[in-house]
Formats: sequence, C-alpha cells, structure tokens
Amino acid sequence: AVGLTILGTQVHNILGVSLVFDNAFQSLGSIPESLQSLNPIVTTIGLVAAAVLFLHQRLDYRMIQMVPAPIWIVFFSIPFIFYFNFFEPHNVSILGTEVAVGPQYLVDLPDNWRQYWSQPDFSKLGSFQFWLVAISIVVISTIETLVSAKVVDKLDPFERHTNLNRELFAAGLSTTVSGWLGGLPVITAIPVYSGAKTRWANLYYGLFLGISVLLFASVIELIPLAALAVLLVYTGYQLARLTIWVDTYRKGDDQFLIFLTTLLSTLVYGLLIGALVGILTTLFIHYVKSNLNRRQFTRYLFSPSIEVERTENAGELFIRLNGIVNFINIPSLKKVLRDHAKREKHIIVDLSNTRLADYTVLEYLHDEAPRYDLKGVMLEVLGLGAHDATSRHPNATRILPDDKKPQLNQRQSALQVLTEDYNGTFWPEVRWNFDQLSNFESFRRRAIDYTFNTAKGHYKMFFEWETCDITFEKNTVFLNKGQHTSVAILHLPYNAPTFVLQTESLADRVGMRLALRAADINFDHHPKFSSLFLLQGDDEQAIRKFFNDPLLDFLIKYPNYQLESNGTMLLIMGDMRFASPSEMQRLHDFSSRLAELLLESWKSQPIDLEALL
Repeated sequence: AVGLTILGTQVHNILGVSLVFDNAFQSLGSIPESLQSLNPIVTTIGLVAAAVLFLHQRLDYRMIQMVPAPIWIVFFSIPFIFYFNFFEPHNVSILGTEVAVGPQYLVDLPDNWRQYWSQPDFSKLGSFQFWLVAISIVVISTIETLVSAKVVDKLDPFERHTNLNRELFAAGLSTTVSGWLGGLPVITAIPVYSGAKTRWANLYYGLFLGISVLLFASVIELIPLAALAVLLVYTGYQLARLTIWVDTYRKGDDQFLIFLTTLLSTLVYGLLIGALVGILTTLFIHYVKSNLNRRQFTRYLFSPSIEVERTENAGELFIRLNGIVNFINIPSLKKVLRDHAKREKHIIVDLSNTRLADYTVLEYLHDEAPRYDLKGVMLEVLGLGAHDATSRHPNATRILPDDKKPQLNQRQSALQVLTEDYNGTFWPEVRWNFDQLSNFESFRRRAIDYTFNTAKGHYKMFFEWETCDITFEKNTVFLNKGQHTSVAILHLPYNAPTFVLQTESLADRVGMRLALRAADINFDHHPKFSSLFLLQGDDEQAIRKFFNDPLLDFLIKYPNYQLESNGTMLLIMGDMRFASPSEMQRLHDFSSRLAELLLESWKSQPIDLEALL
C-alpha cells in the first residue's frame, strides 16, 4: 500500500502535473489523465534521471559505483535547470507548443532556517479531525518503527536483535519533540544499505542531513522535483513489485485475501482505516476457518491455553498450545519462550491441539525465535501433521477442522493407540534432532538421517520412556544391517554404569579369543546368561553390581533385545527393521517390566548419606 501510494503521487511530479487528490486510489486512477497533459521538459528530466538510475545499477565500474546514484541524478539534472532557466516562471516553445517552466518544479526551502520551526497549536484539541490525525500518526509511526526494526534486524550482518520496547519509546519521544517543532521523524534503512554497523549511524545520518539543509540550501534548491520523484518511484516500485504479490499468494489464499483487503482499504481510506480493516479481515478468516463458535473463538483468542511441562531426565521442555494461535497471542508465546530460554537447552513446541496456527506464529517459531529469542536453545515444532495447510509454504496457516482425523497409516494409528495405553503422547512427524541418540555407542558407527513416529510417556513415577523409528543415512549402513530400526529409551532416575549388552555370536567368540574385541563380562553363577549375551563395559565392578540376579533371570527370557547404557539412559533395540505394532507392544512389555526391576533394585540400595551431602 505504501509503495502504490508513493507511485500514485510521485508519477505526477515526473510528468510535471500538479493535481490534488482525496486519496491514493484516486491518485493512481488519474495517471492516464496526467499522461495526456504532461510537461515535456519536466518529463524529459524525469526520463534522464530514470536512465541514470538504470545505468548506475548495470555499469559495474569502480569510478561510477564510488558515487551514489542520487548524486549522479542531480549531476545530470541540474544542467536542464540552467538551460531552460527554471529560476523564473515563463513559457518555453517546444515544437510550437508553449511549455511552462519555473521554480514551482524545483525543491523549495525556506530562506531563513528559523522558518523551519513552528509552534504547536492545540486549538482543535476537542475536534474529531484532530484525534483522527493524531491516532493516524501514532499508528503509522508504530507500524513503520516495528516493520523497519524487523527489516533492519534481517539486514544486520551481526544478527543483533532490536529492543522493540526501547525502539517504540524512542519513536514516540522523537515524534513528540519533532511534532512540537513542526516536523515528523522519518525511519529509514539507508544507513544499513550504506554499510552502517552501529546505531550511531542513524544519528550521523540525521546530523549530516540537517547540516546539508542548513549549509547547502542554495544547492538543494537547484534539484528538480522530477529527479527526486524518480528515486521515490523506484522506492515505491521496490515496495510494490510483482514478486511481493506472488510471494504473498504462495503463502496461502488467506494471506492474499488479507493483503488485498488491506491494500484497497489503505488506498481509499488511508493507513489507519486500512490497518483496522486488515485486522478485522484476518480475525474473520480465522473465525470461519477455525470451526469454533463465537464464544470459544473469543476465549481462545484472548486467553490462549499454553501448557508447560518439563521432562526432568530428558532435559526437554514441552510447551503445548491449544485453540487459536495467531498474531494477537504471539506476545504471550514470546514471553513463555523468553522466560524459559534462560535456563533450558531444548524446547519442544507442540501444536497438536491447535485449531488454527497462522502464518505470523509459524514464521516466528521457524525463523525469528531461534534467531533472536532462543539463541543457544534447540527448538522443535511438532504436531502439525494432522492439520490442513492453506498452501505449500512452510509457514502457511494450518487449520484442524472438526471432522479432520490425523492422516496416519494403519501402523501409525496402532502405535498411537498403544502410546495412549501407556499414558504417552504420539507425534508421527519427522524429527531432525537426535542428539541424545548420538550418545550411544550403537549410533556412533552409523549416522542417523532422521527419526519419526516418536512417543513419550511414563511407566512409573520415576521412569520416562520414549520410542521412535530411526532411518539411517544410506552410505553409513553396514552391508549386513538394515536401514531402519525401532527403539525404546528409558530415562534413568539415577546414574548407571555404561555398557553394551547384545546377543553373543560365533564371530564375537572368535574375536575375543584373538584379542580383537574387548573381554566379555561373564557371571559364573549364571552360565546361561553368559552363553547367550556379550556384555562389555569399562567399570566391571559397577556393571556386576547393576546386573543382579533378578535382572539376569529376566534378561535370559528376552535374548533378542540389545541393551545399552550411556550412564543416564538405557537404549533397547530389537531387529534392524521397523517393529510391527505387536512387536512394539512386546517392546513396551519388556521395557515396563525392566523399569520395575530397576526401580526395585534402586530402592533396595543403601542410601549413601555422604554422597547426598
């Protein structure tokens, strides 16, 4: 809208036509009329300026690029001013047609700098027009400040984050002071594009601009308005170019509809009304797509349900969002994330129960939060597998209708039911974070590509469990191994010795005899266990203490499971393929019974008061 507004007003200056319009929409519609009554001399100046701007971007010569394009435009425009004598109003004959020239086509500055200042006038304080203008300035300044800050943050090579509260306070203070003096502050990214690295650049930019106006006013008054209009039209084009329309359409039909209604309302009624229409359109679209009644929608909108749960052993923080998650309740989500980012290393945001998650929220979670609010924190976003997307864009609005069922295959549906039987939560989505698995010896020799069909829950008060399917990278899979597997993980409430327990094969026996492998830890009083399993680890004494008789008796009943400890977690693996639902049931039975034995063993251990103190 801002770009089209600039185009609609400045094209007339390039054509040398001075008209008064009620709104930007009318200004755009009057361009054909201005083309019919254009001033050929002023238009020529505009075309020359446009050609200089175009060539400056195409000619990659150091001497040319050392001088900014606006300076070149002024350099080639000023000769027209002297040649046609724009200093006095008169007519010039061009092909038998009288063409007006004069100072009205040049930049106009006051003769005395004191004329810049004006005293505030509060005589219209009680009028509606006064408050309409005041609120418009507040809205425009706020939007411009926030948008500019966001753009500058993305352009900043040091990836610093603007303090928006401080930025808004500074904008409000500067607007008040500037308005008191008769001006209006302008926010610009020109210093950034010019290589600025600190906030001092803004101050220097303003100072040099002010000094230039005070000391070089006579030179500035030689600049034709058409030349400046070309620069503004180019800026307007950048803000309203076709790629922006295409990108908005690709974000989803809802985003494009919001874009169009806001654009048209702004062009016809101004930025304040346009912003309000855009907000109301957004809320209406969300209300229709959410399939909630009015009371539920309002409750979820202004009182979002944000549940926070921490899994102590796994060191993960789960944040579950319910209902409507859109631009209105982003501040609440930001506050929760920022508060926990100070002490958490791994945060998982679960959107499974959201009826609607809009583009703004997903853009924040995927792009802005990891970059600014959660630096050094691993962030995962889960639970969108059952939602409909308004487009193929990764941040497109996601909707979960009333009649929508998770798009799970038969195996995933069975795994979900099994997970619920064990008081767990199931996520079918692919997860690219598997750091905890890389701590196991089994996965140091083969690189994991991704995990999915993840489930988490509790067997007993102290034992957290997790299951998932694993896909290995193709170039790291052994020839005699599969490319997939299903595993279970038990998070221990205490420290255990590190070990690997697997079925003992003939190759293992030969390797140990030839001293090619580490020695097997055998139990003389349990020859059956020792013949079935290969048990290896560094701390033999601690391992023998861990494998007590009840545990040994239990394990010989399940010779097909491989067991591995990294000190804080136990990894349980079966065959190198995806487990069927019945096999996952048996894996849960094994894991839950193992958790009971470990808990009983832990309870029977004497309490080491010195260690606790």
